[in-house]
Amino acid sequence: MNVRLLKAKRIEVGLKQVDLAKILGITEKTMNHKECSSVNKFRANEMLTLSQVLKLSLAEFNSIFLTTAYRLFNYFKVFLTIKGGEDYKKIRERGWSSRL
Repeated sequence: MNVRLLKAKRIEVGLKQVDLAKILGITEKTMNHKECSSVNKFRANEMLTLSQVLKLSLAEFNSIFLTTAYRLFNYFKVFLTIKGGEDYKKIRERGWSSRL
């Protein structure tokens, strides 16, 4: 998780951790723990609420909440889908496409 970008966006919209904690329905201590952790500790509904409150673009959302490995995995999936070549057909035949 990109803690610096999350904090920068929070400050950009003029909110404090206590403000986001109230919006998310969590304590300030929990908000501090989640915001300062390099591992994403936010629940899906909390991430969606934060994206709305902080007015995050899709790119900012991905940069803040998704790991580099996850983003690379999805880019690889898109590449295979666009490529549509033999490799992708073999993956689909083996039933691996649901894992991509």
